[in-house]
Amino acid sequence: MKKHKITIALLAAGFLNLSVAQSDAAASDGSGLESNGPTNEWSFDVVPYLWLATLDGSFDLPGVPTGIPQTQRTSGDAFSTRIAAAAMLTAHVRYRDLGLYLDGAWLQLKTEGDFETDLYSSTEIKSDIGYGTAALTYRLPPLGKLKTDLLAGARVWYVANEIQFNPGTAPGFTVDDSRNWCDPIIGATLRYDLTKHWYGVVLGDVGGFGVGADLSWNVFGGVGYRFTDWCTATLGYRYLHADYEDNGFLMNANVQGFLIGVGFHF
Repeated sequence: MKKHKITIALLAAGFLNLSVAQSDAAASDGSGLESNGPTNEWSFDVVPYLWLATLDGSFDLPGVPTGIPQTQRTSGDAFSTRIAAAAMLTAHVRYRDLGLYLDGAWLQLKTEGDFETDLYSSTEIKSDIGYGTAALTYRLPPLGKLKTDLLAGARVWYVANEIQFNPGTAPGFTVDDSRNWCDPIIGATLRYDLTKHWYGVVLGDVGGFGVGADLSWNVFGGVGYRFTDWCTATLGYRYLHADYEDNGFLMNANVQGFLIGVGFHF
C-alpha cells in the first residue's frame, strides 16, 4: 500500500456540524456540546473527538482484471474493522446568530472483504479517509428548549483504497488508487435541553448531488453533559454514507460507529 501523508486545508466551505452554539446564553461546540456561559456576542469552541468507526460497502479500483466482481464488506461483524490511526478536531466561531464551523478528520481503516469467486481466498481493504469541512451556520429563534441551526457549505474528501487479493486458485495481487473531490452540503442541527446539565442533539446533512459524489449524507444522534461553563462532553452514534464513482474507482460505502467528544468553550 502506498503511504499517504494527508493534509486537508479547511478552506473549502463544508459541513459536518457536531456542535451547537447558543447565541444568547451559551457557547457551543462541534460535537453537539454546549455551555451556559455569560452572554457574549462572540464565542469560540474547540472539540477533539474520537470516532470508533467501522467500514462496509462495495469497492472497486482501476487495475482489477475484467470479470472479477466488486469487493464487498458487510457490517455483520463490526469488529472485523481495525482502526489503524485517527485524528479528529472541530472548531466553531460565532458572532450572535451567525457562525463559521470547521471540522477535519482522518481515519485509517483495515477491514476484511467478502468475495464471490474461488480464484482468491479472501480480500483485505485498507482505506485512508480524510475530509475537511466548513459551514456557515445560522441559528433560528428558539422554540422553548429546542434550538435549531441551519447549515450550508461543502465537504472536501480524500480517499485512498488498497485491495489485497489473497491467493486461491490464482496467485494473489494488490491494487490501490486514490481520489479527491468536493461535495456541497446543506443540513440542520436540533438540540433540546433535558435538564440544566443534560441535553440531546440530532444533526443531519445531505450533499454531493453529482458535483463530487453522486450522493453523500451524514446523521448523528447523541446525549451530552455540561460539567462547567467551559467544558462539556457528548456521546452518540454517527452514520456517514458516500457514493462516489470515477473512472473505475468505486466507493459506495458506509462509515459508522460510536463517537465521543470533549468540548472547550471560550
